[in-house]
Amino acid sequence: YLWIKVTDDELEYPVAIADSARELARMLGVSTNSIYSAISKSRSRGNSTLFHKIELDEEDVDDGKTG
Repeated sequence: YLWIKVTDDELEYPVAIADSARELARMLGVSTNSIYSAISKSRSRGNSTLFHKIELDEEDVDDGKTG
């Protein structure tokens, strides 16, 4: 997964991107729980959030191999 915080406008530009919610929280100076809570509340209420959890396909992941 990628964890992303976006701008609070219709464009939703990425502000921060991390490999885990914990890392994103540390980067932003917020608790990990606040990220989980924001995502959960937006899903249940059907509204937007500043935080997104993006699932990556295997082909999207760089395994470090070249060629």
